[in-house]
Amino acid sequence: MSARIEFPFRRFGLVACAVAAAPALAQTPSGSVLRLARLGGQAVEPRAISGDGLWIVGGAHNGSGWQAAVWSSADGSVLIPADSEGATYACVSHDGSTIGGSYFGAATLWRGGVRESLRIGGSVDAVSGSGEFAVGEGLGPHSNPEAFLWSAQTGVVWLGAAPSDESSRASDVSEDGRVVVGQRRNDFGSTTGFVWTAESGMVELQEREQSANERLVLATELCELGGRIFGTSPRTDHSSDDGIAFWDVGAKSLVKYGPLDDAETFGIVLDVIPSGALGVGRSEAGIEDRAVIWDQLAGPRSLQEVASRQFRVDLSFWLLETAVGISDDGRVIVGTGWYGGFAQQGYVLTRPVRRLAPAPPP
Repeated sequence: MSARIEFPFRRFGLVACAVAAAPALAQTPSGSVLRLARLGGQAVEPRAISGDGLWIVGGAHNGSGWQAAVWSSADGSVLIPADSEGATYACVSHDGSTIGGSYFGAATLWRGGVRESLRIGGSVDAVSGSGEFAVGEGLGPHSNPEAFLWSAQTGVVWLGAAPSDESSRASDVSEDGRVVVGQRRNDFGSTTGFVWTAESGMVELQEREQSANERLVLATELCELGGRIFGTSPRTDHSSDDGIAFWDVGAKSLVKYGPLDDAETFGIVLDVIPSGALGVGRSEAGIEDRAVIWDQLAGPRSLQEVASRQFRVDLSFWLLETAVGISDDGRVIVGTGWYGGFAQQGYVLTRPVRRLAPAPPP
């Protein structure tokens, strides 16, 4: 079933591609990469991909500010909604029917093409797969940025804050809206990941009290099936660097991963598939960013190398900087990179499908 993107769009065709997308993805023997169409010649920034892998949301800076857009993952063509000026798209539901973000500084949802303000300053940063629940950061009742949960039944529910909190932000929500993850920042500028439920309120994701290094600094992704909360945590060597980690919900403990190499100063997983077995993100090494792919067996690896060697994608002209989203089946990855050594672009990378060997005759 196709996704239900129903905005009044202006459509622009694909600008160029490094490897043409195959017409029948289910039979693709090797991977492919597409450049996302640019907006008025401006470099674009994808922010998220729908769970079904069909739609990508994000935008670009134009002469007057930010302009939101939606791309098709099939051919990279861009769809520009009529109210794209002043809009920022940050997240999208599984089938593409609900988009979350902000509109002129107000937290906003677009549901079935209809813009709906949540009537608070801030942004919707994540929606559930069905689009029924939304979370993010808004200007709370105490005039500080505060994490919130929204549904059509309850409206905005503020998730609370400790007296020492300067701000809090919600990054992801469970399908039933009962669990929210995010991060809180205290007056000293220190951040700690949290998990929230209506029963327990905010609980910090810290392994031992008074142990600053045994915590999630940022909690970005909730994986219900795998019982994991992904993000970043201080390195085990007690350096000032933060690296990829996840919180094991059952064990109430951290699992940390080492850097890609000695140059890495920061690493984070930004999106995972529902099972929690595969994710994507980015790694920082000085002024250089590198796209990362993570799996539970190999840990974090360079997406550039894995895509070239394992997925058989021709990345001769590409340097992949970030990977911000992955479809629920793990086949489609989106992010930004440098194309031709001088132009920053958005990309759609499609992994090959492994063919099953024919069954032996009876």
